[in-house]
Amino acid sequence: MRQLCFILLLLAGVFVASAQYLYPEHYPVNVSTFTLDDGRLGVKPLPDAWGRMNKTFNPKALKQAKGTILVQIVVDTAGNAHLLSADNKTEVSSKVLRLEKAVNSTQWKPAVPKQNVSVSFLFTFENGSFTGKAVSPFEYISEQKEESEDNTGSDPKDLTYSFRLYTNSNGELPNKVATMSRGVTADSTGAVWMGTDNGLVRLSNRKTTLYTSANSPLTKPIYDPTRTATIFELLTDNENAVWIIQGWNVFRIKDGEWTRFDTLNSPVYWGRHLVVDRNNNIWITSWNGICKYDGANWTVMDSLNSGIPTNKVLSFYIDKQDRQWVGTFSGNAMFDGQKWTDYRSSKTPLGKNNIGHAYQDRDGNMWFYFHAYKDSKGGLYKLDTKGKWHRYAPTWTKVLETEAGNDMLYDESRNQIWLSVNAVGLFMYDVAKDRWEAYTTENSSLPSGYIMQLTQDREHRIWGATFNGFFQIVDKP
Repeated sequence: MRQLCFILLLLAGVFVASAQYLYPEHYPVNVSTFTLDDGRLGVKPLPDAWGRMNKTFNPKALKQAKGTILVQIVVDTAGNAHLLSADNKTEVSSKVLRLEKAVNSTQWKPAVPKQNVSVSFLFTFENGSFTGKAVSPFEYISEQKEESEDNTGSDPKDLTYSFRLYTNSNGELPNKVATMSRGVTADSTGAVWMGTDNGLVRLSNRKTTLYTSANSPLTKPIYDPTRTATIFELLTDNENAVWIIQGWNVFRIKDGEWTRFDTLNSPVYWGRHLVVDRNNNIWITSWNGICKYDGANWTVMDSLNSGIPTNKVLSFYIDKQDRQWVGTFSGNAMFDGQKWTDYRSSKTPLGKNNIGHAYQDRDGNMWFYFHAYKDSKGGLYKLDTKGKWHRYAPTWTKVLETEAGNDMLYDESRNQIWLSVNAVGLFMYDVAKDRWEAYTTENSSLPSGYIMQLTQDREHRIWGATFNGFFQIVDKP
């Protein structure tokens, strides 16, 4: 699929990102948010940076390395480097070369004003040495091709659906909101809520209401007080209240009233994902465990008081039996109400991969969309009610194994599963027909390969938030 190319020209301008990997190899970092460097932020390596790297590389591997490695480095406000992603085109693996350790040994000139910044550098290896130069992510296209695969996606004539677009450029959304979008949810009244990098939009009966830092409790970003800080995820709970993750803060809009939760009145510390259970408890994952709000009190589930392998929680899901499924970069676990099961030693897919998303269908089958990360392969699997595992994948590409998954939505009304594949597009699996369709910006009207969140409204229509506005899935004309 040619959307395996990271077409960063779509990302014109500086924007806040939440663990957005630009290149195929992914590395965990403690920096929760950052901006992409467009050449104006003054983030530069200190004079001894390459010398530090040279001393840290595996000497034997350095002599063998030939080719290039493109790296995405997050530089924090203290000038510390954190390797986030890489595209290794040498003959030596990044692990053997000690790439992560080498990059993280460097010191940088921080940005002014202070902010965490993501930069891209191209390292060229030859004759036992290397050189490094900055490259712009807005101009560089990193192609991931396999000669044996057809990477063009589904033939357009074989696609079932199209996309209706909602952006500020086509007049469907207010001019002030940002094209960059990450969160979307639908409430029981039929309204759709859209979270962008500059405001929250409520769309109802073709009319829009815009909430910004000027007319609501939503906060401003430090780097530009005239804007509204990025909204990362949205959720509608069982009482029709809308929940919002905005950096350090979580907001709830219930019956028109706003409530703000932050480190002063809750244990929330940069939430990542929102989950609601059938008792209307709200669960918020983070790098400090999982926070639970029962409507009055907060509690925290972490690696000290529970069986989760690490506090850096990748995913969380509660099924119809109230079993709690937890995915982390260090392994998966499940709590059945009485005891925890640690799957790190399991010989099943739960022992080899990291749960990115989970869902239990109406028949009780558990579906897992595993997150591609380092040695952990991604992909769609089903654990049926008899305990048997089934793997599902398109025959023409292995992209589900190699690229990170941003979201999964199971459309029970059509018995279809939608998978958002980072930097690629949307994959649809028709469960009844055992049929795959792949939607990219090349073969469809999909506005971006970066679909950050999916939701379904009361009419069973599917909506998506992307780096280039929002879409609604519709039947193809």
